[in-house]
Amino acid sequence: MFAILIYANLGLAVAISVLAALVFNRPLNWLIRKSFGEQASLVWGRYILFLIGTLSVAIGNRIWDIERYAIENGGLPVSADLLVLELYRTAIATLACNALFSLVVFIAIWMTSMTRHDD
Repeated sequence: MFAILIYANLGLAVAISVLAALVFNRPLNWLIRKSFGEQASLVWGRYILFLIGTLSVAIGNRIWDIERYAIENGGLPVSADLLVLELYRTAIATLACNALFSLVVFIAIWMTSMTRHDD
């Protein structure tokens, strides 16, 4: 049951990250294109979406919390209820990371575009 917990957490975090990348792709590229130009939107848009995906999967999995189920002596048994609870925690952590990182990126782009002077 522990392997199911690991694979389900990873799958859920990846699915949420892909969904977030699809949702934020168009607004992010539009904002970068408007602020910095077409070339920058192609490069930076992909890079930022990659960062959103990798950070949210890494933070969403919370491997340090799941390690307690892997301890052989005295480890907690993994039940169906516990699996649902851990998947819920993974979903919340992944969504929170996506929201926070996207907010930081949008604020950084906004601040950079506000300081640029077009002559």
